[in-house]
Amino acid sequence: MEELGIVSIPSRSPQARGRIERLWGTFQDQLVSELRLAGARTVEQANQVLRDFLPQYSQRFTIPSKEPGSAYRRPPQGFDSDRAFCFEYQRTVGPDNVIRFGEHRIQIMPTNCGLS
Repeated sequence: MEELGIVSIPSRSPQARGRIERLWGTFQDQLVSELRLAGARTVEQANQVLRDFLPQYSQRFTIPSKEPGSAYRRPPQGFDSDRAFCFEYQRTVGPDNVIRFGEHRIQIMPTNCGLS
């Protein structure tokens, strides 16, 4: 997030956490009922129910933004999405060119980069 210039704003109030919990409750309860009422039996039928349900749901609970326009920004020049959207771990390479990753041991093949 830091590489993208995004600041995380955690929910610190029960009200804010309650909003997302109510949303998940809606999706787990009401959406299941909507699928059942629509008689959706296949993935394609369920997707069609979602295509109908989500816009209606959004319209019902949407609050207009205070500022018009898009909040999205273009990434900075030279931004490498493959590098930013990855997991990075620090590991120490043992004398046998092996690193430990959780329960796994991974051997790194010798190269001309200084590893023996």
